[in-house]
Amino acid sequence: MACRVASLLLLCACVQTGPTLEKKTIQVEQLRRIFYVYRPAVPLKKQPLVLLLHGAGSDGFSFARQTMFHALADRYGFLVIYPDAFRQGDTRIATWNAGKCCGTSQQKNINDIAFIKTVIAYAIEELSADPQRIFMAGYSNGGMLTYRMACSARYPLGGIAIVAGSRMVECTPQQKLPLLVIHGTHDKNVPYGGGAGPASYFKDSKLSVEQSIAPFRSFDDCRVQVFEQDFVVQHELCRLRPSRSRVELYTILQGGHEWPAHGQPGRPGVLSPASELIGTFFYELSVE
Repeated sequence: MACRVASLLLLCACVQTGPTLEKKTIQVEQLRRIFYVYRPAVPLKKQPLVLLLHGAGSDGFSFARQTMFHALADRYGFLVIYPDAFRQGDTRIATWNAGKCCGTSQQKNINDIAFIKTVIAYAIEELSADPQRIFMAGYSNGGMLTYRMACSARYPLGGIAIVAGSRMVECTPQQKLPLLVIHGTHDKNVPYGGGAGPASYFKDSKLSVEQSIAPFRSFDDCRVQVFEQDFVVQHELCRLRPSRSRVELYTILQGGHEWPAHGQPGRPGVLSPASELIGTFFYELSVE
C-alpha cells in the first residue's frame, strides 16, 4: 500500500447507534478525516470489507442509521466502514470529490481517493480485512466516488453498488467488475436520463444511468436480459463469464432520489430493500 498506516495519527471512540460504531480519525494530506467501523458479532479470521459512502450533506454516522447495514454485517460476517466526506466549516455541506462533481471537495481537489485507500489499508492491517474481498457501495455523490474508485486501474475491487449515483469520470475498466445499480426513473437530483437535475444543489451535468454503466457492460460476453419486471421494478442482468461476476440494473419505476426503504425512505431502524440487495450481492461475490 502507498499509505502506511503506522504513520497515521489514529484516535478511537465508541458511538452508540444501536450497534456499536467505532469512530476513528486519521490524517490524510494535512486533513483530519473521520470514518466509523462496525465489526461483525462473530468476526472471521479474514473478513470481507464493505465501505458505505453517504450522499452530499450527510455523514457516515447518519448513513449507518439510514442503511442499517450492520444487520447484514452480522448475518454475512462483513466488516463495515462508513467514511465521512469532506466538509469545510459549518456553512458548507459535506461532499465527495467524484471528478466533475461535487461542491467544495471538487473545487479544492480534495484527494478522496487517497482517503479511501488509506482507510482500506488500515482495515487490512489492523482489522483483519481480506484484501481479496473489498467491496464499495455509495449513494448519490457517494455513488459517484464509488464509480471513480472503480475506474481507477490501480486499485482492484471485488464489486461495487451504486444507488442514485452517476459516473463523473472517464472509465475504461481493465478487468470485469461486478456492479449493481439501483436508480429511480423520477430522480430529480441525479436524473435517470442524465443532465443537471432540477432539484440538485449541484448543477454539474451527469451522465445517464445507461452511459454510467456502459463501460462495465463493454465486455463481449455481456448480453443484457430483462431478468424480472413488474409495475414497480425492472431488473436487467448480464453475466460476465467464466466467473459469477455480473452487471445488474434495478430500475425503480417512478422512483425518486432515495436509498429505497420500506415505507418512509431512510427510516432509521428499518433494513431497506436496497441494503438487502446490496448485502446479498456482495455476500455471493465473497464466497465464490
